Amino acid sequence: MISSSSSQRKKGGNEPWRNKERHYCPLCNAWMGSDRQSILLHENGKKHREAVEADLKRRRDEKSKKEKQERELEAVFRKVNEVAAGGTGAGEMGALAGAVGFARPAYFGGGVGSSSSSTSVPAGVPPVEIKRQLDKKQQSKPEAKTVKSETSDPRKKSSPVFDPTVGHYEHDGIIYLEGHIYADILEEGMPIQLWMGSPNATNDEKRDLRNFNYWKTALLAKVKKGKTKEETLCHVSYLSRPEDEDETIEPSVKPDRIRLILGSDPSIPSTMEEAHLALLGGE
Repeated sequence: MISSSSSQRKKGGNEPWRNKERHYCPLCNAWMGSDRQSILLHENGKKHREAVEADLKRRRDEKSKKEKQERELEAVFRKVNEVAAGGTGAGEMGALAGAVGFARPAYFGGGVGSSSSSTSVPAGVPPVEIKRQLDKKQQSKPEAKTVKSETSDPRKKSSPVFDPTVGHYEHDGIIYLEGHIYADILEEGMPIQLWMGSPNATNDEKRDLRNFNYWKTALLAKVKKGKTKEETLCHVSYLSRPEDEDETIEPSVKPDRIRLILGSDPSIPSTMEEAHLALLGGE
């Protein structure tokens, strides 16, 4: 009997302190306790928030780069069609088609693999360079330029009157700018914190340090400015869980659910003086 209980203790038995289950955060490459308190403590830490923000920015940059390449390719095809409609030589059109990686159609002359001599663009030339060459050919036709009148626009908003003592608060040396006051400086790609708590929460409840866990690190995917700050709407992207592969896009988010961390990004003012100037339309 003694040896049996002894062997049970050696295997771990029901001893809770020998439980080796751990939680892994792939963004921070860190292990921690699997209890909720340890996980929340890690996710609300500065290192994890910075890692989430960096990951969202990386995803956003990759997506923007891909979209830019697609737009450039579409622009090349558009120019090819325009030049074709204008009667450009068949040889040149075929060369352009080959340069962007497509087979030369029969109406370009010579068919696929044709060796006919013509004005050519070397294979492998990037779409941007092809577009530049086509633009240069079309610059021979002067276009009428419209000059904007510099007279004052009656619709232009006058500088807002605001109280510099409101719209921000401080916790542990970090200054937060409230979105419902600083809605005018919100822009695409800006890192923010998004309120995930009750939609009926007051501003005082959102400022309360005890509700810190209801704020989630996110990025502004799109900003649609309204006539007033209250009418401004934002598309916000964030990771619902740290292990998620794809980001969640939440549309039509109002500024009162957004706050900015002063100086946390080049797109955000680094001092309150800069924040006030930006709010007044200064540079």
